[in-house]
Amino acid sequence: IFLKRIKENPRTILWYIQLIFYYFRWTDHFLKKYKEISLLSPQDTLKYIIDNNKSFIRFWDWDVQILLWMTNSWGRSIEKASPNIIKKLNNIFENKNVLIGLFPYIITPTDKVLKKQWKYFTYLWYRFFIQRKLKKAFVYWDSNIFRDENLKSKMLLNYLSGKKVIIITKNNKNIEKLNIWKEIIYIKVPSKNAFSKYDNIMGKIKTTIINKQLTKSNSIFLVSAWPAAKIIVHDINKLSFVAWDTWALFDDMYIHKINNEKN
Repeated sequence: IFLKRIKENPRTILWYIQLIFYYFRWTDHFLKKYKEISLLSPQDTLKYIIDNNKSFIRFWDWDVQILLWMTNSWGRSIEKASPNIIKKLNNIFENKNVLIGLFPYIITPTDKVLKKQWKYFTYLWYRFFIQRKLKKAFVYWDSNIFRDENLKSKMLLNYLSGKKVIIITKNNKNIEKLNIWKEIIYIKVPSKNAFSKYDNIMGKIKTTIINKQLTKSNSIFLVSAWPAAKIIVHDINKLSFVAWDTWALFDDMYIHKINNEKN
């Protein structure tokens, strides 16, 4: 993976050098910066975006790898880094109308605790990059809002069941099995390098808005498309609609439903 990343983006070697530096220096000095912000819990985050009809974007470790000019890869390419995708991802941090979710399990522990994680080196990049983007005394949100206790939330189910749901994803194998949707509209995206089809995807979104007579109050866009999802959500929000960057929400909801039925 290391050689593949260097071949695709030679500047990646600079980040590896920096990674080694922070490995020995540790990144606990970033914790002070993280204490200067407010970070809401997953439950409070979900309640806020529902009560206030807000768009939501989650920044995880693979998104930061793209922002650092790396091909996002765990032995496979998910999205290719390029000047255009990096510019658009960076612009998201300047949009006050979109809520940004962070990964607290990376930014809040000490290095000693974090080193026990198998993805420690990837987490180092996240800690380094994200702290440069944070605004003092600003409220940020928990990226894990579609996990664990929130999957049991009637508030989430009631909100989704009352909307026309436009689902932008690579597959729909578990979505219809949930049986909670008022109306589902699918827009399919590639399983990897979805940003390469960005113009096509946004064209379909705009056509759907017109053809289905969608409004901000009667619809919600749920987007699962790796790093490209953040840009799509951001630009749907600019159209005055609500969109969530959901990642594996549909599969997690289905697994939770099956487990409940077994019990």
